[in-house]
Amino acid sequence: MSTLTEQLKKEHSVIQDLLHDAKEQGITSDEGQSKFKKAKDLLLQHLKKEDDELYPLLTKNGASKAIADTFSEEMKAISKVANDFFTKYENAQSGLEFAQDFGAFLGALGSRIRKEENVLYSEYDKVSTH
Repeated sequence: MSTLTEQLKKEHSVIQDLLHDAKEQGITSDEGQSKFKKAKDLLLQHLKKEDDELYPLLTKNGASKAIADTFSEEMKAISKVANDFFTKYENAQSGLEFAQDFGAFLGALGSRIRKEENVLYSEYDKVSTH
């Protein structure tokens, strides 16, 4: 495993932990809001790192380019969902709607993370060693 993919996987774990902590502490509490904002900031930094360091190498390799292009396209939709979610709840709303939106967001995020770690990062590790 490359240093980059190892870092990205750790970031995935931290982002998910922060979101779970925010929910457990209560999104309307100061602690919950702090965790929520940290998760948002880390997710944005994580996406930038992928754009700056991961995708460029993959798009240079013919076989990997198709995978990178597919993931990049999918990420546009996921980024919009993430941005909408964080924007909607940055003012500490809670209740049933938050619980539903949070569950849907975590599900989408978890699915994306698994796909990245199993497919995209594996491809990067394969290409980066050549």
